[in-house]
Amino acid sequence: MTINSETNRPDRWRSPEFANSWFATNQTRLTEQSIRKRLVSALPFQPGAIIRVLDVGTGDGALGLEVLSAYPKAQLVCHDYSEAMLVHARQQLAKLSPSVSFVTSDLKDPEWTHVIEGSFDAVVSSIAIHNVAEQSDSGSDRIRAIYAEIFSLLKEGGCFFNFEFVSPPGPVTEGIYLKKLIDDYQSRPKVERRTERNSEEFKTATLRHLRHVHTPLLDQLNWLRQAQFDEVDCFWKDMQTAIIVGFRH
Repeated sequence: MTINSETNRPDRWRSPEFANSWFATNQTRLTEQSIRKRLVSALPFQPGAIIRVLDVGTGDGALGLEVLSAYPKAQLVCHDYSEAMLVHARQQLAKLSPSVSFVTSDLKDPEWTHVIEGSFDAVVSSIAIHNVAEQSDSGSDRIRAIYAEIFSLLKEGGCFFNFEFVSPPGPVTEGIYLKKLIDDYQSRPKVERRTERNSEEFKTATLRHLRHVHTPLLDQLNWLRQAQFDEVDCFWKDMQTAIIVGFRH
């Protein structure tokens, strides 16, 4: 089965074939890396701090790698529901520090935190939690609950930094987002496109991406408030991507 035929399967990330193909062909990773660096640079800790950090939906460990680069004394726990993805994370991170550990649990399960021991100075995540909405009819409710579950993992004074997709809040902004995404796609050299789609196919897939998978920024900030975070904010945003944060006093 090819990456194209697996793309719309909710459980695709558990497939070693899909994971390997995605890592080999994903052309957005350099852009996302710069945003991860931005996220980590905003964490409110000194470089030499001994902090405990949980990376939710770690994937190949790219965000965890940025955490360890900025905070070499950090104790890092990498979480994912896919063993196929954690294979890549272990390859990147396991040899960097003896203070890296890996846990497997599914965010769709309200008991996903039960395999995670202790509390954290920071919980971080990168383009991961939105997948829950793709895999469940009640995805928005589940993501709202995940934010509360993350809050429960934080120490007093801890923080949650989430680099995530957000959807446009209405039809005017949707049209603007869509135009930018199509322009960006068409400006790429053909060899840099992960999938071969004509303009209408790309437009249809992008509209689905904007409407059915993600949540507007203001909704996500409200969910953080409902989860009892004392301060919430958006530290950075570019159309459909944002860094949203919450602090527990």
